[in-house]
Amino acid sequence: MKKISALLNKIKLNNKGVTLVELVVTFTIMAIFMVCASHIMISTMNIYYQIKGTANGLQVTSLIEKQIAGDLSAALDNNLAVYGNNNTCKGASIVIYDSGKSIEFIDKKNNRVKISKDKNGYINYHYYEVYEENSEGNSVRGDAYDWKLDKKQYMGYKIQSINFSKANAASYKDNVIVMTIVLRNEKYGEYESRKYIECFNFDSSSENSSIVVK
Repeated sequence: MKKISALLNKIKLNNKGVTLVELVVTFTIMAIFMVCASHIMISTMNIYYQIKGTANGLQVTSLIEKQIAGDLSAALDNNLAVYGNNNTCKGASIVIYDSGKSIEFIDKKNNRVKISKDKNGYINYHYYEVYEENSEGNSVRGDAYDWKLDKKQYMGYKIQSINFSKANAASYKDNVIVMTIVLRNEKYGEYESRKYIECFNFDSSSENSSIVVK
């Protein structure tokens, strides 16, 4: 900066102007300052996007985790039919399918529910059809349907993967599920979160009260 000031003062004192060499030196110094400033701005923007992505990812995963964890922790100790390779059937309270990509259980309203990621990258709740008897002894059918969170709540993120698994038996109870979510946003990149969910309503010592991985 002192060199630039001295050069400007010389211009004022010398009516003849400046030489070509002096102009080249001046513009070179200015270019160096501009390059340094641009690097600082790029670094600052990268830090901003990193912080913004972490904050938004945390907000979205917290919302998803609150919804799913609330439903799984309240899962009923009901018998879900699980068929093995030899077509034998046994009971379970919670069933994990598709290498952990989906999970099935009976919710607190006695609905059979399956949670998974849909093809568009959003959480999908599938409620199976229900057959119940009314007061007159007739069978009343409840149609199957899907339920999803509002897309606005994803804040531009999509679910790249969601995985359910049984927690390590050496460290956790038998009724604890691990849920891992990986989000992705084109601007902010990926964000990963892991949640441990305890299913309070079933006794893991019961024959039918278990988490089965298929």
